[in-house]
Amino acid sequence: MMHEEADRSRLRAWLQLFRAPNLFTVPGDPLAGYFLAAHSTVLVGSSLGLVLAASLSFYAAGLAWNDYFDFKEDRRARANRPLPSGDIRPRTALWAGCALAGMGLLLCARVGGPTFWIGMVLAACAFTYNHCLKSVPGVGVFTMGACRALSVLLGASAVPMRHPFSPPVWIAAIVVLLYVASVSQLARRETEPHHPGIEAWMPLLALLLGAFFLVPTLADGMPARVGFATAYAAAMAVTLLFALRMRAYASTPNLPLDLARKQAILTVLPVWIGRLIGVLLLLQVAFILSAGFGRPGALAAVVVLACGTANRLLARTFYAS
Repeated sequence: MMHEEADRSRLRAWLQLFRAPNLFTVPGDPLAGYFLAAHSTVLVGSSLGLVLAASLSFYAAGLAWNDYFDFKEDRRARANRPLPSGDIRPRTALWAGCALAGMGLLLCARVGGPTFWIGMVLAACAFTYNHCLKSVPGVGVFTMGACRALSVLLGASAVPMRHPFSPPVWIAAIVVLLYVASVSQLARRETEPHHPGIEAWMPLLALLLGAFFLVPTLADGMPARVGFATAYAAAMAVTLLFALRMRAYASTPNLPLDLARKQAILTVLPVWIGRLIGVLLLLQVAFILSAGFGRPGALAAVVVLACGTANRLLARTFYAS
């Protein structure tokens, strides 16, 4: 019985290390890139499964490296995390990240072509972000965004076409980069009492900018346009509600003291960071449906939405930032 409890405790620690809810937001990035690259031309390729697994491997590696390099900070501000609590040794997390990154590169090598080189850049971005770039203002959050954008390009590279990197692929990748960078900037201060400012509006602004460039690239046909508009509008609605919520906490009359208003952010911001990460799923659905694939695209969108359900359920139990 004691061994079973120890095994369950160890499993829970690893699920916490890898932010189990966040893992379900990852496959949609390469799926979106794949469908946007094919752009309504039905293509079947076994390479898609390989890049999905590679993307998950790189993401998990980045999370392990994050906790390793943030050990001192977590010991001060997040003592219940797996490393400062002693559930996982820091050195073990480091080597787990290296093993996962190596696995991702092997999977990319199986696909070949530009996929391997994109995987190399993605692994390098994940490591350098956690090792030395995270604390650099501006550079750190954009490196984090670049990691997710590279996952979109990774999916596009799996399409068996001569030129898979079409304008819609690049636009989607840039939207993901800007959105993730803005959310990462918010997450940097989730443990600090502060007043929200223009940062609270940046996720919405990133999506508005993306819509301006994406709409002209939509596939012909009402289903593609309606599907894209519905999912994308839902994503923007969440970011708008977040901005309004943060604004309310900055000016609510129930918290007249400046310090009290700053402290109030600590009660809501971490929860909203998890919701903003979940918005990535809506973006992925919007990108997939915009390619006009019909039934295959609808099936992929359902898979991403199912991942969203898993994300929300696990977020009730596990850390999701």
